[in-house]
Amino acid sequence: MTPDLSALLSIAQLGEDRFRAGPEEHGGFLFGGFTMAVALAVAGRTVAPELVPKSLRTAFLSEGKWGAMEASTQQVNTSRSFSGRRVSIQQAGRTIAVADATFHRPEEGIDRSACVAPHVPSPSDLGSGRDWSYGLDAIEVRPLTPVAGDMTGRLHPYWARIREDLDDGHLINGAALAFMSDFAVIFSPFDPSIREAVGWRSLTLEHCVWFHRPFRASRWLLFDASPLTQSGGRYVTRGTIFDEGGTLVASFVQEGLTRQI
Repeated sequence: MTPDLSALLSIAQLGEDRFRAGPEEHGGFLFGGFTMAVALAVAGRTVAPELVPKSLRTAFLSEGKWGAMEASTQQVNTSRSFSGRRVSIQQAGRTIAVADATFHRPEEGIDRSACVAPHVPSPSDLGSGRDWSYGLDAIEVRPLTPVAGDMTGRLHPYWARIREDLDDGHLINGAALAFMSDFAVIFSPFDPSIREAVGWRSLTLEHCVWFHRPFRASRWLLFDASPLTQSGGRYVTRGTIFDEGGTLVASFVQEGLTRQI
């Protein structure tokens, strides 16, 4: 994968509500975070530029392949303060994901959070020797603990950032955060101390992100995720995203499917 995420998110308009994005080359697994980033970038093209991303809920219907995607948008609502869009992502004429993206015009008001950032080493303290991105070159990742090469369990918490220097636009940074928020969450249900992931396959069913405050995705962000429940072949994990100053900038919840191989 190219580290130039902004180039991957270059959107071509095919019609009034139809778009195309992604690389022309095909092959390999389509990372769900990239699907989410495309959905938000496409939806943002259809709303007023002063609105900022508020939330993104993506349902993954079937596995995709790494390559170009087509997207169609449907207007859910448009008002002075809010806009909502439903985005369908297709490959080879088949819908692989459906996303609901909402946007809000920022307003003055109380700013506080009951969620406090954990006390962890800074990314500079960890050093570049911890860098690990599991083949996703667009992201620079520094886990707080060493990672097994075969990825046999939970990776969180970790520091991550987009490698390229993104501008301060709300849409490109929101798409980049959505991209990163899905990284390694499928491993979160498994206990790494007993290599619980061995012999199991994990897939994302739904992933929801809420954007709380401004941030820069090319600066270090702390991603943490904790398994909430697992039963009936499904799991739910919830997570937080803080900047280096300890400000909660976003949160997410993911539901996934686990099956024995």
